[in-house]
Amino acid sequence: MDHLAAATGDEEVALTYRQVAALVDSLPGTAILHTGWWTSKERTQVRAWRALGWRAYASASKLRVRFTRAGEGRG
Repeated sequence: MDHLAAATGDEEVALTYRQVAALVDSLPGTAILHTGWWTSKERTQVRAWRALGWRAYASASKLRVRFTRAGEGRG
């Protein structure tokens, strides 16, 4: 979360799963296999980055996740 909190002024942060894993020490297998790990409102990590004003969009086929600022003209 520190990485997103520090991204002041950025409207988007794109990272590979490997980069995210390095920031948080590791990712569970479900994060790699299921995009719901990044988007399900029931998950603790999703609530945490949403509380910071971010939404995640994961691509399991590309092993990447894109965080965008929530709101601000994003229907």
